[in-house]
Amino acid sequence: MLCENKLGIPYPDPVPVPGERRT
Repeated sequence: MLCENKLGIPYPDPVPVPGERRT
């Protein structure tokens, strides 16, 4: 699954982003 960071850019789920984790 892909998550989106604060910039709205999709990235691989394994990437840890504090408070911005979206599945």
